[in-house]
Amino acid sequence: MAEEKWYGYVGAIAKIDVGTGAVERLDTIDYAPEFMGGKMLCHKLFWDDVAAGVGAFDPENELIFTTGPITGTGIPSSGRSTMGGISPNSLPEMYSTGSCGGWIGAVLKFAGFDGFILKGRAAEPSYVLIDNGNIEILPAEDMWGLRIHDAQAWLKGRHGQDVQSLVIGPAGENLCRNASITTSGDNAFAKSGFGAVMGSKNLKGVAIKGDGVIIPADVEKVFELRQTVGHPHKDPNPITPREMIPSLMGFEQDFSGGYYQAAQTCSYGCTFRCNKLEMNHRSPFSEEPVNQVEKCFSNFAWGLDYDMDFTVAAYIHSPLSSFCDADALSYPAHMGEILDPNDPDLGYLWSGRKGSNVNYWDRNFARGCLMEHLCNEYGVDKFDMTCWLFTWISACQQEGLLDDLDFGMEPDVNDPAFIEHMMHILVYREGIGDLFAEGMARAIRTLGKEKYGDTIYRNYFNCDGEPRETPVSLEAGWGHPVHWQGRGLMGCPTWYSKTTSLVLTLNSRDCIGAGHPHPLTGDAQRYDDNDPAHTDELAALAAQTVRQSDIKDSVGSCEWVSPDTNNPAMEAEMFTAATGLPMTAEGMQEMARKSNLMFRAIQMRNFGRDRDLEVVQEFPIQQYPDSYGHTTSWEERNDLVSALYREQGYDVPTGWPTRSTWERHGLGEVADTMETLGKLPPEGRSEFTPGPNPFAHA
Repeated sequence: MAEEKWYGYVGAIAKIDVGTGAVERLDTIDYAPEFMGGKMLCHKLFWDDVAAGVGAFDPENELIFTTGPITGTGIPSSGRSTMGGISPNSLPEMYSTGSCGGWIGAVLKFAGFDGFILKGRAAEPSYVLIDNGNIEILPAEDMWGLRIHDAQAWLKGRHGQDVQSLVIGPAGENLCRNASITTSGDNAFAKSGFGAVMGSKNLKGVAIKGDGVIIPADVEKVFELRQTVGHPHKDPNPITPREMIPSLMGFEQDFSGGYYQAAQTCSYGCTFRCNKLEMNHRSPFSEEPVNQVEKCFSNFAWGLDYDMDFTVAAYIHSPLSSFCDADALSYPAHMGEILDPNDPDLGYLWSGRKGSNVNYWDRNFARGCLMEHLCNEYGVDKFDMTCWLFTWISACQQEGLLDDLDFGMEPDVNDPAFIEHMMHILVYREGIGDLFAEGMARAIRTLGKEKYGDTIYRNYFNCDGEPRETPVSLEAGWGHPVHWQGRGLMGCPTWYSKTTSLVLTLNSRDCIGAGHPHPLTGDAQRYDDNDPAHTDELAALAAQTVRQSDIKDSVGSCEWVSPDTNNPAMEAEMFTAATGLPMTAEGMQEMARKSNLMFRAIQMRNFGRDRDLEVVQEFPIQQYPDSYGHTTSWEERNDLVSALYREQGYDVPTGWPTRSTWERHGLGEVADTMETLGKLPPEGRSEFTPGPNPFAHA
């Protein structure tokens, strides 16, 4: 297809060396549509450019920002963007990617680029300005040290109110390993710690101005998608403030202080309002009340005496009642309007799976909003702070483990003053805060994991009120906290925990926020019996979840609307509407398999990924009972991983794809590289016998 007839893409990727100032323009047509965009494009660019041996804070590490072909087209949820690079927050450091909303992806395309790559290290604090195709590297001394919202305001004051930006806060400047990069509406690349990578490059941010237009190939189809994606429940975009109702929020305190909440979209073209806009809150940095944007896990900051229940209808769908996560989690009062009253699975969809009584901190809405606001302003991953640092401090304090540690004041997670103090010393690396700026996984290992990680927290009770063993540290794998593991945070069915553990096995960070499993009701009800006979089915569900995550993060859609279990062709229709290129659901699946393999190739070549490294991830926490009292044995964990490898076409003893797998998906050159590295296993090995459990706990 002639380049001038391409739709969806704008044709260029900017490669920016912030150390030398050199700017190179790559042709998008050299990569797409084979590597569609977003995550798939990110994998290919990293594979081509970043050699083995590069660390997260090395100048050679690249931050790669990519958009999807639907970004900026008006297709629902089409504002999503991807960033990839070596993560300083993962343990060990490895390549990872993240997804982010906001206007930044659309505006980059309006400015004439499908993506950009940041490499090198600036000699002085700097920022990048992309202005309608022109790129400059400008001094940022006056912006260095500013918190997130002040940095965003500084750029608007310098370049106009229409500028969009990606900025870091003090956490990124000080190389805190869980530092985020933030754009409009408090949307952020957070879990991988890319804010610290940007800080290591002496970059405060990227400012973008674009006046162009992205015209989709099929405008009528775009209009159709805006009416059908997420049907039947959609809310209009305008924000309508409403006074918060304490009885619905589960709080007994007085709300007469004027707290308000509204719902808003996070990105260009979206028809959903899944973000919570919290208004009229106190800030330690301002005498005026402030607003902030939150999502589902803000509930934990507001109160974590009881774990979150699992909402069946949010993730499990029936043939008659298909909708997105946003409906179930952001609009629970409307569930009766969404579910089909004639659905034979209605009772199951309405049911829930209980969490546990975790007793980390009491319910206090104002204190919780302060915790999240500090993360927004400093530029720190909220999930790490809320769901690991402060749960760990609470559990350790209750178990008497903090007596020998100097926090500079009495540690008390129920005290707003301590929350402010702890966040400050971490972000600015003062005293013991310097240790925790290295991330919880590394900090706990420095302190001594046996005591500060594995000690049993005794104020934890399962859904039946029975005491359960849970460690003081809620670590799952790759240096990240538990997420839908059914242990200490986010209760869920046991089979769901096993499936998410397999999804995380194939990754290098916690990715469940962008990759929830979505089975149909009939399958889920069979899995509820926790029968090991479902091992192969759970492996297949995990592999499908990983593929679906790659599809949505590559086309440029969002987890809140994708996947739609009853509309498997939705993303293909989005792609074709944007680009004019024919695509099917099967074609999307094939592209996702190739994307999975590119990710696998990077991890094998650059970071030595194999079965020995992967099988131990996500396993130690599963030896402790979930909220239903179930554990996973070492033998069962190995069986699950073996089933996952078979599903993926990997050699089971090593976890490495075979030549036939590489070549079947058009990656023969990658197979040649693996053969040179001695990482091309023989064909046909589908079984593995594990050794003894190295993590058995008393």
